[in-house]
Amino acid sequence: MESSLDSKLVLGSDGSYSLYNDEYKQSYHAKSLGAFTETMSKHVLPALEFVKNEGLKEVKILDICFGLGFNAFLSMMYFQKVLIYSPEKSSLKDIYNFPYPKDLDSLKPNIALKKLSLESTFRYKDNVLHFYEGDAINYIQSFEDGFFDIIYQDAFSKEHNAELWSKEYFSLLFAKTKPRCLVTTYAKAREVIQNVESAGFKAKKYELGSLFYK
Repeated sequence: MESSLDSKLVLGSDGSYSLYNDEYKQSYHAKSLGAFTETMSKHVLPALEFVKNEGLKEVKILDICFGLGFNAFLSMMYFQKVLIYSPEKSSLKDIYNFPYPKDLDSLKPNIALKKLSLESTFRYKDNVLHFYEGDAINYIQSFEDGFFDIIYQDAFSKEHNAELWSKEYFSLLFAKTKPRCLVTTYAKAREVIQNVESAGFKAKKYELGSLFYK
């Protein structure tokens, strides 16, 4: 018998699965890339290059939002020492049995989901993931100014999740990031770029998305 999770799975071109979200009427990842490839190319690899160029030994990442956990889990696999802070409005219980790619086997992501639900924290090697179930903006406001090195701006699109793409939102991100920082995102829409630049960031668009910095 097909489960509710099975019926929403989206198989990407790289062989990894994503999931269709009924509330936001979108898949978490582009089918043309696949969840693994999209996460690496749009977020993790640009972040790793930034860390290398800046010579950072410990990195603080804000992951907006947790979703299926690909951004957080793959960062824990590839970074040497990272603290990740990831809010999500939904419970993780619905994705306990999500079929993650074998690349994540050593991290045991399905067990990690249960640990995050119970304890809000998951550790892997020297890396720590902090999970918060609730409102993303309230969560971000709880941090001191200049706290984050990197932000994965990976919320659902502006059409379905406007509050996480507004000028006010990006002004909040500007305040909470360090003078030398990086924001990675898939978004390239003109209105988003205008909001980003109005908040004080500089924006650089490329084939797969945009990078924001100060």
